[in-house]
Formats: sequence, structure tokens, C-alpha cells
Amino acid sequence: MGFGYGPDDGPAHWILEYPKAGGRHQSPVDIETELVEYDSDIHEHPLKIDFKTEHDPEAQNNGHSFVVGITEESTVTGGILGKEEYNLKQFHFHWGGTPNVGSEHTVNGKHYAAELHFVSYDPKRYGTFEEAISKKDGLAVIGVFIEEGKQENKEFEKLCQLMPGVEKADTCCLMEDAFHPSELLPSDTTKYYTYPGSLTTPPCLECVTWIVMAEPILVSERQLKSLRYLKDPHGGHLENNFRPTMPLGDRVVKASFK
Repeated sequence: MGFGYGPDDGPAHWILEYPKAGGRHQSPVDIETELVEYDSDIHEHPLKIDFKTEHDPEAQNNGHSFVVGITEESTVTGGILGKEEYNLKQFHFHWGGTPNVGSEHTVNGKHYAAELHFVSYDPKRYGTFEEAISKKDGLAVIGVFIEEGKQENKEFEKLCQLMPGVEKADTCCLMEDAFHPSELLPSDTTKYYTYPGSLTTPPCLECVTWIVMAEPILVSERQLKSLRYLKDPHGGHLENNFRPTMPLGDRVVKASFK
């Protein structure tokens, strides 16, 4: 049995097949800004995000999300990650059926229209991605909120052009163009929230240092609708593919800014 987001295979059912989904340090969470702790150390040591241009990357509809694989050596270091260098493996999206839901993380209970996840792992300490996800600090994921705006997002448009080619679940295609992942980052990457958590899809392993950008990026209404035209494994619209927020428990969300 796989997993999905419907009434019979959605997040409430995941724990039956994936017991780690019942852990105490799960993601996503609601970021309550009054409870966030400012961390002067990560403020003074900014993140260094070095995303390289991708040539002919592969895009995939895996039935749960729209995923783009990374082949160049793009890296993330500094900030909450210290001196460890994480290599970008892929990025993917979560979105809603309407603009007022879709993000996985929320801020003071507010959803954004979608959320982009840049997934990276530490190859120096944990040789492979598969080994890294078994370690509590094996992955670093940068979360970027997406808001509906009036302007079209030029780089996101390159992805929209691919979506008809991967409309059906378990299909993939190559982008016949250069792509710049850095163009999907907000203009200010110095302001972020961070906490220890998990993958937001099964097996929900608690292996992620989350870095959630405070500033969203904007894409147009038409571009958001391109995501909603993708199909799930049952042939229905792939939308509302976000996990509800989980209890923060004994964790603290830190911020790189006041």
C-alpha cells in the first residue's frame, strides 16, 4: 500500500503503515511568532546558499508532488548548519486546491498557497542520501512559502511549461533549457525560522533540520493552477498534498532575525 492525501490513504492513516509518523518530533509545525526564540549566533553567521544552474534537469510527477532532480553540485552551509555542507538533491512542491491553503508549515495559523522544499543532504558524513535519512541531522530542507501575486514568476514559468508533459502520475520529462533554482529563493534569505523535525511524507523519519524562509515568493494565479492540473495515481486532481501541522512538543523554533 502507498500513501496519498485522500480520505482513505491520507495523513491520518499514515501511522498504520509508517509508525515513525507517530514520533514526537514530526513536521510540519505551526510557527507561532510570539514563541520563536531569536538566535544571535545564526544571525551573525548567515546561510550560504550556492545553487548552480541546472542543464536539462528531469521533472517528475511522482503521484504525490511535482519534483525536479538536481545534478549539479549545489550546496547549503553556514547558519544553523554550521560548517557542515549539504548538497541539494531535489526540490518539490506542496499546494492546495485554493490560494488560501496549500503550504505545509503555517505562521500563526496562516497557510500560504503553496510551499517549495529544497531537499539537501550531507554526503561527507553520510555517503548516500539513503544513509543520510536514517540520521537525525542527515537532511537540511529549505522551505519557501509561495503566495499568489499579480506578476508571473519567470523561472517558475519554465516548470509550468513542463507540467503538461507530466500530467499523469509516475511520468517524467527533461527540461530542454537551463534552470536557475536560486531564482526560486526569496530576495532576503537571511531571515528564516529553524527547528529539528521530520520528512513530511512517509516514512516521516525525524532526520531534518528545517530552514523555513520568512519571506515568500510570488507566482501568478495561472501558474498556481498549473500545479492543480497534475493528476494523482487515481486520475484525480493532485491538490491539497500537504500534511497538517504536528505538535511542536518540547522543541523550540529559532529565528535568525528579531
